[in-house]
Amino acid sequence: MSFPSRVGGMAQLDPDQVVKSVGTRIAALRRERGLTQEALADELGISPGYVRKVELGRTNMTLFTLVRWANWLGVGLGEIVASNERSDGTKNE
Repeated sequence: MSFPSRVGGMAQLDPDQVVKSVGTRIAALRRERGLTQEALADELGISPGYVRKVELGRTNMTLFTLVRWANWLGVGLGEIVASNERSDGTKNE
């Protein structure tokens, strides 16, 4: 599905890119804490395969699950879902 890049002057989010970005951020947070995918899966009571799918952006987490992961990783939800793109379409440094 294709989405317009801007509507009413506001940049629109590409859902597929958001899922990939969230997965990349979760992987980075996990590595910063010295955890393997298996250790994170064990702590959250899920399969390592699900962790892999999330980190690769191949599955769409529910908001409930995302909040659980943020809590366990010790970060706010915004830190996981925050984009590195500003509303004018340029990247933050």
